[in-house]
Amino acid sequence: MKIPKKYIKKIPVEIKQEKGTHYVYFILTQNEKDEDRSVKIGMSSTENGVLSRFEAANTYNPIGLKLLGYLKGYERDWHNYFKEHKIKGEWFSFKEIKSILANLKLKLPKKILDNYRNGWILREGRYNSIEDRIQEEGKMKDSRYATTKYQQMALTGREYFYHRDYEEDEKVKENYIEDINDAPHICRILNLLGFGKIDLSYPGYNKVVKIIEAATAKLDLFNDPINEGEIYYRTDPSYGSGYDAPYGISLRTGKKLFKIFKNYMKVRNNDFYGSLSSGTKHKSNIKINEKVDLCNILGSMASKIEREIKGLDEKR
Repeated sequence: MKIPKKYIKKIPVEIKQEKGTHYVYFILTQNEKDEDRSVKIGMSSTENGVLSRFEAANTYNPIGLKLLGYLKGYERDWHNYFKEHKIKGEWFSFKEIKSILANLKLKLPKKILDNYRNGWILREGRYNSIEDRIQEEGKMKDSRYATTKYQQMALTGREYFYHRDYEEDEKVKENYIEDINDAPHICRILNLLGFGKIDLSYPGYNKVVKIIEAATAKLDLFNDPINEGEIYYRTDPSYGSGYDAPYGISLRTGKKLFKIFKNYMKVRNNDFYGSLSSGTKHKSNIKINEKVDLCNILGSMASKIEREIKGLDEKR
């Protein structure tokens, strides 16, 4: 979900790549078993083109296909994200990436959504009581509700899906606001861990993690989806193989890393290492070894920086 604008007024939208974005669509085969299913990841320059390509593919496919939806982005990026699960051409194994697809915020063409709404009455509505059917028909008028239920049906590979109550989760919105409050601390931690993107406008050319709004959908370094319009922690794309590889850290991932870091610091403060042994001498040795390791790491970093500075001076 998108964060309310009042919380992100000062957050800039990321700069898009030079190559224009297009609409990346995901088409699923409807085999009975997940291990037999596959996903076609293609692109179109228009939203109408997405529907045309799906209808053309579905005409000649004997198994039957479902359009899971589409997003604004770069086809090359999504092919590269899932390259390890590629079957052939634009087709990828469904089972290995199912959980990622389930978390993407995908749009649907109006025709697909209308057909699903009308088909629901024939498939499932006739088995419900009149009261339940009227209630469900009212919910189906909400495009978000209908889209969610259609996509859940497509992911299960069934022609019907048991509808549960759906409502906007206010708790999710509260969690996002809480994440925003923690964002400055999380940025510092990510910078400390070396995730930052080199910023030439920043004094000393430091690597700086920035909070930014996603212009297109993508996956972060831990394969968590960052949907268009969501904010995330912008890191250095060079951690992957460039812009077509996962980079950045989503709010959800950032929160998890923040929690791990806080737990680590709590362990340090409680002298966890000392509790491993009742012997004072052993406790002292662990502390000393830990400090020696830290000194070695810092020494190695300092040496590398000195070599880089020396190299720059020689070029002048």
